[in-house]
Amino acid sequence: MGISRQQHEFAEFQARTSAKSGVPGLDLAVVRDIIDSYQRASTEPEGVSYAEVDAGGVPALWAIPEGADPDKALLHFHFGGSVTASMYSDRKAAGHIAKAAGVRSLVVDFRLAPEHPYPAQVDDAETAYRWLLSQGYEPKNIGSTGHSIGGTLAVMLPLRLLAKGEATRARSSASRRGPTSPSRTLRSTRTKTTTRCSAGPRSSSSGQPGCRTPP
Repeated sequence: MGISRQQHEFAEFQARTSAKSGVPGLDLAVVRDIIDSYQRASTEPEGVSYAEVDAGGVPALWAIPEGADPDKALLHFHFGGSVTASMYSDRKAAGHIAKAAGVRSLVVDFRLAPEHPYPAQVDDAETAYRWLLSQGYEPKNIGSTGHSIGGTLAVMLPLRLLAKGEATRARSSASRRGPTSPSRTLRSTRTKTTTRCSAGPRSSSSGQPGCRTPP
């Protein structure tokens, strides 16, 4: 079987990216630009539009699927170890998640280190959350999702709110792509239940695609 056009294009993209990142002595601004370009290799979700907003002083990007539930929203946090990447890096991923969930997703462009050390990232997550509250969303209708370090923020946000004694029913989905398994771990701030998911068929026990509750 021959190589498809998509495989060929992706190989060329990887080669160009590797050539850029292989130059010695790259400064952080160039590295961030290269990381932001990774999203070009992913597909656009159909039926999803985008709108940039100021979420209480934090730059953010709405991913809005057609027919989205107007009363519910997700907060999405990008990857990059809190040093690289941006809301644009995870724009398409957040759009796919939002479309699957049938709700809007607010991709948060939290501040990056080393210019803004921890806890600036969690502070921005909380600010964006409170901005959603000011827009009329109820805590029970706000969930959080994240990729890599963004997954950590997705889990830390409801924990911070609970530590402050605030009621929250938001669920958190933290995704991490490891070297051998494209699994993602879902953690619920309400039940402490951990569910591992893959791209497999829907599980009859969990009701989620390819999910199972570990023993």
